[in-house]
Amino acid sequence: MAEQSSHINTLAAELELARETWNKVKYRRNTPVNSTIKATAKANLDRLQGELARLQAPQQFVPGQVPAPPSPNSQGLTSSPTGQVPAPPPLSNQIPASSSSDDVPALSLGGDVPDPFVNGVPVPSLTGQVHTGPSFHDEDHMQIDEQADGENVKAKQQPGDLEMKPVISFDDLLTIDPTLDVPLLKNAPESLLSDGDITEITNQLVSIEPSLLSALLHVSRSFKRERFGDVMFDDVSTLVSQLYCFEPQPFDADAVPIAGGQDPATMNELGRQHHSLYTVPLHKALLLQQNLLKALKWHSWLMGVLDSDTSTWTPTQSTALHLTIHRARSDITDLRDGFLTARKFFVEGSVSFNIMQGREEEVISLEKRKKEVKRRMDVIGKVMKGGIATREEVLALQEELVQLNQEMSEVQKKLKALSKAMGKGGKGKQKEKGDDAKGRVRFDEWGTEDQEKAIEDGRKDCNKFIESRDESDVSFSTRRLIREQQPVLPEAVTSDPDLALLLFKTSSNNTICRYHQQARGPGPSDGFGGKTQGVAYPKVLGTKDEPVVPPAHHMNCGCHTTHALLDLIWWKTTAIRSTNPGRASIPAESLADDVISPRVRSFIVEIFDKFSNLSVRDLFIAGQTWGSAEHDITLLTLQLFNIVDRLATLGQSVEFDESGALNVVPVDDA
Repeated sequence: MAEQSSHINTLAAELELARETWNKVKYRRNTPVNSTIKATAKANLDRLQGELARLQAPQQFVPGQVPAPPSPNSQGLTSSPTGQVPAPPPLSNQIPASSSSDDVPALSLGGDVPDPFVNGVPVPSLTGQVHTGPSFHDEDHMQIDEQADGENVKAKQQPGDLEMKPVISFDDLLTIDPTLDVPLLKNAPESLLSDGDITEITNQLVSIEPSLLSALLHVSRSFKRERFGDVMFDDVSTLVSQLYCFEPQPFDADAVPIAGGQDPATMNELGRQHHSLYTVPLHKALLLQQNLLKALKWHSWLMGVLDSDTSTWTPTQSTALHLTIHRARSDITDLRDGFLTARKFFVEGSVSFNIMQGREEEVISLEKRKKEVKRRMDVIGKVMKGGIATREEVLALQEELVQLNQEMSEVQKKLKALSKAMGKGGKGKQKEKGDDAKGRVRFDEWGTEDQEKAIEDGRKDCNKFIESRDESDVSFSTRRLIREQQPVLPEAVTSDPDLALLLFKTSSNNTICRYHQQARGPGPSDGFGGKTQGVAYPKVLGTKDEPVVPPAHHMNCGCHTTHALLDLIWWKTTAIRSTNPGRASIPAESLADDVISPRVRSFIVEIFDKFSNLSVRDLFIAGQTWGSAEHDITLLTLQLFNIVDRLATLGQSVEFDESGALNVVPVDDA
């Protein structure tokens, strides 16, 4: 009785929450999404009302009748001697062996099926989901060898009986890999999925019965250690990892083979562009597509398991199946979005390469004509100098020479425009002799004198700017050296905020943060995938002749200036050591070439703003060495003032009592 009373109280609380949910959604505008939400909320409300009414109704004992076990409440909890154990909603409305076909209406796909345990209250069926993939017992995926395993013999159908579902044990599932027949993709653009294929994949995800979707979401959201307990939580997690043996293969751009087996060191510019704009994006899109197809295969197979008889499963095994299906659906969504992004980069890169290839061919043609014109001009010059031509011939040669000069001028003008369009016109676009493979300065390979001179020149440039505020005083080589080499002139990023921002400016007058200096090309901005990506605006770049002014307080790469500045300061000033005493001899390390993604960086900035009681402007202290005692005292003093100001906005005041102790009291009591 105590357990039933507790169960009724739990149901009453769940019913109140379900009623609040229904009141919130029932007046929403009728759209496909809202209709699904309202149908799910109403079905949950009706089920809880019926369940509570059944439990509160007076029970009559009938001789010879076995009392039905209590059905799960709305959260999938059933009473047990040790407390409430979370369990997923039932996988199917299975009919007990004691029930006859005359007592229960026939099962219908997708309809409400009376559950004999709920006295006729309609419960949404979880087996009426619509899925286009193969079911668990398809021949392509798995067949149970009844002769080899006598324990898995299917129930035989008797005349007049309902059709029985194939019986499967959970252990049998752990031996299956449904992705073995997924073919490898050819490295060709025609292998990529089309928009129609993506639409079909999306439809497969959304074409699911609302009650099943609600069950999957419920289990996923409630799967917490404090709710399930350590033992069951660990058991379910282990079963999920055994049941879902799928790990998307990561992409490694450096492992992509170069077309024709060329040597990267001897490739021409067109070959390098073909590799970076065409080959690498294509391989990435194909790999993500391969992972997506495997995740889809897992999802279809797992959905087919729901069509089998799982009545012998434990609550732990049922929970594991629900969590696995939800995880597969999440993987499909992430891989689909990643594939669409990679395919977009490939398409855009292909267009850019085709344009560049066309320009390269035009350059070759113009260079050829330039040589022909020059050769003819040389011949005319020799003839005219020789004095053997008649007056009429000289006049004709002079006229031809004027035309050739005009043509040469036009050819050179076109070549210059093409060179600029292809990124070969300015010093900032060229790869300098001392650059590494990523286009960064090889400072470590310089001689000691060259390093000292570069540092001294950079220090002079920075001091000039602080005095004059003239951006031209800081050369491009200085800006590049400081932002690419972590140990060089860290004081340049902590002495003046305007100087620190200037360091981000490229030779084309674009401001680019550390992350986007390495992650070239278009990338996701806020709103992509329905998330805040940490990049407020899409990247918009200008040229030296036609610069683009970014939105206020933002950079050309789309990032907020505060985020970029804090990232630069941390990179130039912060080092870490191992917390293992046995590794104390390892030298302190900086981030070096590592970069923080914009999304993660945004979280770190948010934590800094919330808990440091400092602003980014507070960090710029001219004339003080970062990390010195003087510098620390200044920062601590600023923090103290900021804390006092923050307390004042909350109606609190700071005062010292007679003993010198610091107290925080309301302003009225101060």
